Amino acid sequence: MSLEHKALGYRPPPGSLASEAQAAAAKHPELTSSEVDASALREAALGDAARIETERGTSPPTKAITSGIDLDRIGLADARKLMSEEHKALGYRPPPGSLAADAQAAAAKHPHVTDQSIDAHTLTVAALKDAARIASERGATGAKKSPTLPASYNASIEDFAL
Repeated sequence: MSLEHKALGYRPPPGSLASEAQAAAAKHPELTSSEVDASALREAALGDAARIETERGTSPPTKAITSGIDLDRIGLADARKLMSEEHKALGYRPPPGSLAADAQAAAAKHPHVTDQSIDAHTLTVAALKDAARIASERGATGAKKSPTLPASYNASIEDFAL
């Protein structure tokens, strides 16, 4: 199953990036994909999935990969770290539907996935971004403080506003 398939939730239609790549690979079986940048492919697949959903008049996919974190490949330790960071930012346990809650549910559903140790900076930024989204949706009630990035990250939470 391609990443685009996972992001869409259904098989990519003809003309999509995934279907075109598969057709090209079938025509040239002698070529290998050893020199492919995985992050560039991920970005391209998600961009194409968003384009397809926009053309169909539906909202772009957001659950499979969020803020650069692939929920189908997150390990239990990274999910716990994400929950901890988002909890600290909000001042209370992240609610159902939050990135942290979705990550923990996904990690529990995929116990065979080994911890890939997602970069701590990536987890922190994703947690702060989602905490800002939750705080804005809830009117920032109940939060101890507004989520902010440590000075060492050279960014502010406004850089991640939805």
